[in-house]
Amino acid sequence: MKQLSFVFLVSLTFFTSLQLQGQEDRKVRLGLALNPNLGWLKPDNSGYSNEGIRAGFQYGLVADFRLFGDPNYSFSTGFTIAHLGGKLKYNDAVTDPATSLEIPAVTEAKYKLNYIDIPLAIKLRSNEIGYMHFYGLFGTEVGFRINANADFETTSALGKVDMNDESIVDDIALFRADLVIGAGVEYTLSGDTRLVAGIIYHNGLTNVLKGDALLESNGTTVIDANGKSSNDEELRNRLNYVALRLGIMF
Repeated sequence: MKQLSFVFLVSLTFFTSLQLQGQEDRKVRLGLALNPNLGWLKPDNSGYSNEGIRAGFQYGLVADFRLFGDPNYSFSTGFTIAHLGGKLKYNDAVTDPATSLEIPAVTEAKYKLNYIDIPLAIKLRSNEIGYMHFYGLFGTEVGFRINANADFETTSALGKVDMNDESIVDDIALFRADLVIGAGVEYTLSGDTRLVAGIIYHNGLTNVLKGDALLESNGTTVIDANGKSSNDEELRNRLNYVALRLGIMF
């Protein structure tokens, strides 16, 4: 937590200095954002299925760098802390304590993932209409995992076992990349101060889960003659989410 606070303070100092340098010609605009989101995991492995969405949020700093000397064209970036997640259901295996052999199981997991996100996008804005500017956003976002937990509910012939807030940091990829597309409005409050609202869709480009999926057949994990489950292929699960962008630009 101390390391995260240090990074946040360094970023705040950096973006503030950029804002002060650009106050006269407005080459850089600095703002604050709070983005509620709804996320889901998109699996591409046999025996894995998406089990719904999970609510989260992002908060942090945003900065627009003017392009080509035109205030309506900008490179949009920033530094945000993201709370993301999703739900999966998949075929699993558990060890029978009586025999020390594995038996088939089914697990439902709720993932709670935390990232430092840095958007890298082009922002195109209209001229002012009334007190509003309309804008479109297209680009990418890169995320770096800082924490990961999950709730698991595993059901087998032995019964049901729940595990809550289990640390899964080692099971989540350190790096995440998204394709980003969005649109919204900027409403002028006074001078150069504007309220921002919009919708942004993030399409995951990279796998977020590490490890291998278990071999499954006919909806059940395959257990070999030695009472062991077998790995099938590398896990392929991408994280998608839709965020409501709320913020203020100065």
